This record gives sequence, structure tokens and C-alpha cells, in this order.
Amino acid sequence: MDPPSEGRSETSSFDKKKKKKKKKKKVRYTQEQILYCIGNPEELPERRDTPKLTEALGAELLAKLPPDLVAHLRAMDDAKEEGKARRKALIEELRHEREVIYNIRDKPEDVLKQYYAKGYAEYEVIIDDDDYEDGDQGSRAAAH
Repeated sequence: MDPPSEGRSETSSFDKKKKKKKKKKKVRYTQEQILYCIGNPEELPERRDTPKLTEALGAELLAKLPPDLVAHLRAMDDAKEEGKARRKALIEELRHEREVIYNIRDKPEDVLKQYYAKGYAEYEVIIDDDDYEDGDQGSRAAAH
């Protein structure tokens, strides 16, 4: 047997034992998190991607139109692209706010569904057995 392979098998068995020690625990969302979900009950949907006006009209038709109208159509296309970029940035900002700032792991619809059904909403966290026995579970809980 090759000594490095023995070390790997010991490490993998150690990792398996370590994984077995983790337990899941249900934690309730706070009232502040619930209120955030009530204020923002659904994620903003992505908009359908429609073609640009200048592409839809075609080069032949654009050549027949007055230049100022073509310039206006291109400006409309540019404004539409800017709007798409702003919407995408807003969606990412709201997702970041929900997941990082408010620490809401689930979709707001799912949280509210639980809240309206049970009067509270929960999510799972993974807790190590060692931490659970020590009583220091709050500081070491890892989000699932």
C-alpha cells in the first residue's frame, strides 16, 4: 500500500464522521423578516426579451424612413436596453437585500405561505453535535 493513499482514506473517513455529527434544526423567522416578506411578497419576474425595433423593421424599411425617425427609433432601443439593465440591477439588489441583509433563505411567497398557515415561518440550519452539546449553537449554526 502506498502511504499517501492511506492518508486519503483516513481523511475521507474522518470527513464522513464529521458529516454525520451535523444535525438540522428548525429556526423561526423573526417578525422583521416576516414584515419584509409582507412588504415584498414576490420576486420581480424577468421580462420577456423582445427584439429591438430597428431589428424588427429590417434594414430595407429603415433605409426608406427619414433619418430623424431612424435616430428616434434607435434612441428608443437604447432606452429599452438601459431599462433592462436597471431592472436586472434592481432584481439583484432586492435578492441581495433579502438573502444577505434580512437573512431570508426562502422565497417570500413560501415564507408567507407558512406564516399564514401556521402563524409563523421556519427555516433549517445545520448544527454540529459538538456545538449542540456545548450550548453554543447560535454562534456556530450554519445556514442550509
